[in-house]
Amino acid sequence: MIVRSVCCLLIINTHTGMLSIPILEKFAKGGFVLNVIFITLSGYFLALGFNRVITSEYSLLTWYKRRLLKIIPPLITSIFLFSFVFYALSINLNLKEVLLSLTGLGYFFNSIPFGIHLWFVSVILICYLFFPLSYWLIKNSKIISVFILVGSLLFLSLLHPDIYSKISGEVFFRFIYHFVVFQFAVYLGIYHDRIDLLSILSFASIIIAVEYLTGYAGFKIIVPLAISTLIVFFINVTSNVRFSMRGVGLINSISYEIYIVHYPILLILVKTNFVGKPIGYGIVFIMSILIAYIVKKFNDKLFLVNSPWFKKALAK
Repeated sequence: MIVRSVCCLLIINTHTGMLSIPILEKFAKGGFVLNVIFITLSGYFLALGFNRVITSEYSLLTWYKRRLLKIIPPLITSIFLFSFVFYALSINLNLKEVLLSLTGLGYFFNSIPFGIHLWFVSVILICYLFFPLSYWLIKNSKIISVFILVGSLLFLSLLHPDIYSKISGEVFFRFIYHFVVFQFAVYLGIYHDRIDLLSILSFASIIIAVEYLTGYAGFKIIVPLAISTLIVFFINVTSNVRFSMRGVGLINSISYEIYIVHYPILLILVKTNFVGKPIGYGIVFIMSILIAYIVKKFNDKLFLVNSPWFKKALAK
């Protein structure tokens, strides 16, 4: 999907700021909005897929296994790969932090030796854990869910004078905010056939009115969600449109792997004196796509849906 592919590449661009490349570093911005879009797309498409799962013969346990096998194996493969590279380059690694990172929950224990970006994996795993319950609650209480979700966003807006910085820098606030965003996306996925521009604008008007009355305390955290919602609306109205762009399809298929590997690659470039060198900008994109593709293919061989091993794992 073209939106996910573009977001994936723009997130790499955002993090290239650490290379301090003249001129280019001025455009290394927008990470907060892009991450919100990523979370929103994850929740939205997960809900769409779950609409079909609950009417099939898949068990809930099978659903959890499928989720974990899409998230954890690429993470483990990448961590092992970069552990060897980091060791070869004398980049300090703490064994305990590496082991915690392998679980995908390292961010909650301040164990992020391969980059702060792995907060996304930790947060999304918790979102997946509670997803079936969230789905059931939202499905069976549409109006109440709206009030709870909107109320949660407004509560976060008023929780701290600089809530944007809190979300950007502290584990608890970052998790709570993106967890709420994910639930909002689940709501959009469940009721996707009833989403129209008028209803979106109505919700936006309510939030803007409250924000105005409170001095726009949470403007910076509301706008990214508004942008994400409009993107979902766009996806909805163009769902029957098919794009034949092979490059976009490739990036989309390895977007998660690209997200995992790009930050360690940047850390390696910093260590190997590519700071301030424009060539480093091209290297991070090329290497991120290449390594992500290798990681994807390696794990497909082990965990391919049609492989006997995978079928046996799901059957247990």
